[in-house]
Parts: sequence; C-alpha cells; structure tokens
Amino acid sequence: MKKLILYTLFLSINMIAYAQTDSNKITIKQGLSVKFYQNGKKLKPIQLLKITRDNAEAYKEMKKAKANADVSNVLAIPGGLLFGFPLGQAMAGGEPNKILLGVGAGLIIASIPLSSAYTKRAKKAVNIYNASNQHSEYRKFNINMGFAHNGVGLQITF
Repeated sequence: MKKLILYTLFLSINMIAYAQTDSNKITIKQGLSVKFYQNGKKLKPIQLLKITRDNAEAYKEMKKAKANADVSNVLAIPGGLLFGFPLGQAMAGGEPNKILLGVGAGLIIASIPLSSAYTKRAKKAVNIYNASNQHSEYRKFNINMGFAHNGVGLQITF
C-alpha cells in the first residue's frame, strides 16, 4: 500500500511539472485574421512585443512585425473612413465624392501587403519564442524520486 501511494505521488509530481511547461506558450489561431493567445487571453501586438522581449531573436522579428502593423493601421483606418464616407453618401442618394472614394480605396489596398507582412513576421516571432521557451522550460528543473540511505527520497534540481 505504501508503495502504491509513493508511486501515485511520484506520477502526480511529474504531471504537475509537465503542466507548467505550456503555461508560457503562445498559440496561433487562424480565422478571418490571425489571433494570438497566451493562457486563454487574446494578445495585441504590443503585448506580443513585451512577451518576446526575453528572446532577442523573437523580439527583433516581433519589432519588425509591429512596425508593419502600425503602418498598416495608419493607412487602413483613414482609408476606410475616406472610402466609407462617399459610399454612405451614395447609399443615401447623394452624389459621392469620387476622389475621396479613390484615395480611400488606394490607402486600403496599400495597407494589405503591410498587414500580410505583420502576420508573417508575428507568426515567425511566436514560433521562435515557443521553440526557445519549450527547450528552456524542460531544463529548468528535474525531479528524481528513489531510495536514499534513510528511506525514500525526493530530489528537485533547478
């Protein structure tokens, strides 16, 4: 009975140790747009930048990704407004301003490659981060259980 309890304790300690390894992992969910999650929370580009700060390679890639996202948003938001206002005028029966419509469409089209570059670089940064984090997590500690000179011993090495 004592051996069974010790064996169960040993297995539960190992399960706890392995459960901690995925807590820092960032997951990528692809839908209409790419979304990044850590511990069930959706991450914004600025949060991804802060998280990857500990990994130089991932941080460098995420910095470039965030720059692409920022420029993309600077182009897309005014583009949407400039495109949407004349569109609303046309729907209301008025004469749309075709210059605003064209400028808005141009800004939106110009933001698409930058948004795509953000997605590509952010995915790369997350993959770099997860790969390096996975290796470092497994090396952080080691749990050994066995017989010692005075009974059963548990050794945790960090």
